[in-house]
Amino acid sequence: MRMTLLAVVAMTSLLGCGEEDVRDCPLALYLNGVGIELDGERSTAGAYELRMHVGDRTWGLCSFEVPTPEDGSFVCSGETEWHATGDGWEDVESVQLTVTPDVFTVTLTRDGDVVAEQTYTPEYEVTEPNGEGCGEHISARVTFSW
Repeated sequence: MRMTLLAVVAMTSLLGCGEEDVRDCPLALYLNGVGIELDGERSTAGAYELRMHVGDRTWGLCSFEVPTPEDGSFVCSGETEWHATGDGWEDVESVQLTVTPDVFTVTLTRDGDVVAEQTYTPEYEVTEPNGEGCGEHISARVTFSW
């Protein structure tokens, strides 16, 4: 009888008495990656490319013209997301690189000539915006100046 009681207690402990480990996680949306603040002169006319690369691999490439064409378009490809406050290049405040490399380089060219190039080793911050155990947000911010 004593052995049966110990077995029942042990099994109840292992099974958690029927309680489930359920978390109430809100749905705050976020992207992991690096925010690149843009800080430089933007009025010189020309055909521009803003390239974010890790080693030989280009993670993001944005092409645009100054002055901004009537349609306000600039074309981006790769793992980038534009954060713009207006309609043209002059108003773009930052670019989000949606990967988390240890080291990456940003290059800005105008008419094929390098205007600026900087290499970064970002310091990432890990937060849990949806609460503990509800997913990590990994982010860093750098400033690209030219």
